[in-house]
Formats: sequence, structure tokens, C-alpha cells
Amino acid sequence: MTKVLVIGANGFIGNAVAQAFSRAGYLVYGLVRSEEKGGGFAADEIIRVVGSTTNPESYADILDKVDILVDA
Repeated sequence: MTKVLVIGANGFIGNAVAQAFSRAGYLVYGLVRSEEKGGGFAADEIIRVVGSTTNPESYADILDKVDILVDA
């Protein structure tokens, strides 16, 4: 299964992009700034990753797992 990381997955556009990837059969990780920001994700659709784009080390381990990176 192809894996994708959507940066900004809790935003309006990012969430739509993440859900579209999920519906298309991708395994989707969503980068959010805090647990609270990612609270609207369905657990079976988007896997929440807490981190910050200003601190790439906070999500570096996920980058090794994904095939596609989308910054929305």
C-alpha cells in the first residue's frame, strides 16, 4: 500500500486532500501541530502525527515510511 504524509492535514484544504488520498486507498498520515488540532480525524482514515514544520525532527521518522509528501 502506498503511504502519504499530508502536512497541514487539519486545515480546510489539507483535510480534503488527506481524505481524498484515504478514499483512493492510500495509507494517510496527517501532520498536525497538536493532539487537539488533529481531533477531527477518523482513526481509520488518517493517522495523526504531531509535529511542526519548523522542527523537521519532530516528524523525521515518518518521512522514512512514506512514499509521497504533500504540503497542503
